[in-house]
Amino acid sequence: MDKLETNQRKNILVIDDDLGMRESLEEVFNEDFNVFTAKGGIEGIDFLKRRRFNLVLLDLTMPGMDGVDVLRWTRELEEPPPVMIITAHSSQERAEECADLAVIGYVQKPIDATKLFNRVTAILNKDKQTGNIETDSEDVSPKKLTSLVEEAIRYIKTRYTDHIEPLRPSEVAAYLRVSREYLVRQFREETAYGVSEYINRLRIKKAKELLLRNRDTPISEISCQSGFADGNYFLRVFNKYEGMTPTEFRKSNGR
Repeated sequence: MDKLETNQRKNILVIDDDLGMRESLEEVFNEDFNVFTAKGGIEGIDFLKRRRFNLVLLDLTMPGMDGVDVLRWTRELEEPPPVMIITAHSSQERAEECADLAVIGYVQKPIDATKLFNRVTAILNKDKQTGNIETDSEDVSPKKLTSLVEEAIRYIKTRYTDHIEPLRPSEVAAYLRVSREYLVRQFREETAYGVSEYINRLRIKKAKELLLRNRDTPISEISCQSGFADGNYFLRVFNKYEGMTPTEFRKSNGR
């Protein structure tokens, strides 16, 4: 793996499925930095395996392996690069997923090129000896969740993969000792997602991880491991969120 030297131009990796965005960011930074671009999560990880980067600009929502999956992968590196999230979404769920993964900042599309350049330059010019790269979250500031919704999310994350007795909103409400209607209303107001949708998004994310990690595992088993008791329902939900079947997803993200 390449070593980084202080007298070399800094390396930036842009991971975004939007060709126009990749080209725009390359144009913004290529006079001052070495810019590499990847059109998706798998390609981005290939770059990260072969080269050291001073900064990764990462799109949050991409087909196949999305930004959160890539971010989790980078955290396992011996020296994970700083990552700035670029996204058109600022919902609580998406920001929450990244909050514990040490991102250094967020910027929303459409991007102000001058502002982004100044922020990136400031980050890359930080004195490494201080270890003080601050998290800049001015573009994503989700409101604080109530204790009820926080507890609902914690409970969901402990139970969403159960397939013998699949988790339902009524069970979450019963656990919290509130009515189903009240929980659903509060959850949507604070997260912009219904409880069932939130559960299914977690399940599909898990299914995508399993499909890529365990390529010989039958789809029916992936369905169960992701929390779906009904294989046909799993196929419908997967196609709804990913626009393809699990088998097509595997093929499109082949090695």
